[in-house]
Amino acid sequence: MKYGICNETFGDLPLEQSLQMARDAGYTGWEVAPFMLTDDVVSFSNQQRLDYRRQVEDAGRRGLRVEVGAHRPAAALIRQLPQA
Repeated sequence: MKYGICNETFGDLPLEQSLQMARDAGYTGWEVAPFMLTDDVVSFSNQQRLDYRRQVEDAGRRGLRVEVGAHRPAAALIRQLPQA
């Protein structure tokens, strides 16, 4: 069975540490709550989106993938992230 965890779970911990903790705990999915990235998603710069995407995709190569669940607006955010 596969389980995902929301970035909201980790509060203000650094992203890399959060991703590592999720992998270590056996989670396979990473749900993105946009309000945890910024107070205003529109002002979240392309570079910030690219940096976030790269870190999560790197974690994906080690067992995590981006999932979208209850935080449905994140789907639009993920689709709009610049490609590496």
